[in-house]
Amino acid sequence: MKVTNKREKANYKVLEVSADITLYKFAEIIVKRFGFYFDHSFGFYDNLEDHFKSKEIYELFTDLDDVEHTPGAKGVRKYYFVSDLFKNRKKMLFLFDYGDTWEFILEVLDDSQRVQDVPKNYYKLYESHGEDPEQYPDIEDEVEEKFIN
Repeated sequence: MKVTNKREKANYKVLEVSADITLYKFAEIIVKRFGFYFDHSFGFYDNLEDHFKSKEIYELFTDLDDVEHTPGAKGVRKYYFVSDLFKNRKKMLFLFDYGDTWEFILEVLDDSQRVQDVPKNYYKLYESHGEDPEQYPDIEDEVEEKFIN
């Protein structure tokens, strides 16, 4: 599985993950491999360019009580797994933190050799490319950069 930071395409990871990992755990793995805190809501979407136009949606909001969620969206905590996410496609969009909008393209590289006889939450990081972004960059640095450019 290749996970590419949509803002910086040179920043990507290559992971091997069990097909039986819940989408919640999969999101946690992605977020932590990019050096972020797992502290925001997230979703998986089949439209790589505009998540609002997605037909297949898996969101954390669906699993939360008393929180409005997208009609037709499926949850991520208990019933859906990595195998469900890529059943009919090779790519999905992962959106983390709806405020800062961190987007990642998830791409199955080779599913011909499914991981067999491994623990349910198995994953392995094979490659890490590019410099990981700061999740919470210093606001003063951002303002200064805008004035310089």
